[in-house]
Amino acid sequence: MNLQNLRVFLKVAELEHITRASEELHLTQPAVTKIMQSLEQEVQLDLVERQGRRIVLTHAGRVLQTYARQMFSLEREMDDALAALRDVHRGEVKLAANTTAGVYLLPSIVARFRGLYPQVGLNISIWNSQDIIEHILDWSLDFGIVEGEASQLPAGLDVRFFTRDALILIASPTHAWCGAEAIHPSSLERRR
Repeated sequence: MNLQNLRVFLKVAELEHITRASEELHLTQPAVTKIMQSLEQEVQLDLVERQGRRIVLTHAGRVLQTYARQMFSLEREMDDALAALRDVHRGEVKLAANTTAGVYLLPSIVARFRGLYPQVGLNISIWNSQDIIEHILDWSLDFGIVEGEASQLPAGLDVRFFTRDALILIASPTHAWCGAEAIHPSSLERRR
């Protein structure tokens, strides 16, 4: 279905008059009439009824009007979202990560960000998790990547969990733990 024809239909529905719609759309009255007839042929339903010089929507016309409004509302949302992306030309984002995240996660995040926002500067720091949290809370950082339990972080932070880390214990082939299927974490504390 031609979106321009739907726009014409919506204007006719709004004004309930073909001549007034043609004037607002800067089209001839026969062009608007032809578009309306074309739409009716396409959907194989009558969309309007003439009541004297006025146009009244049929039930099918009201259904089409509802969906057309939704489509154009979505089109406006899309345009706004794309405009917001076009407007990201400059500025700076301050980001910090702890050592592990900085080594293993940050390179791919930075590469993706650079691809999306090449004109935005990145100020990246590597700090411990507690320093990152403090700088986020005092607004000197925009984003931080830390390790830990989300439930242990201060209230008021917008926290997004995005990956899980697995720690693996490695021991010498002659160590007492070699071959053990499981080792309780408290065993690690006693070996210090």
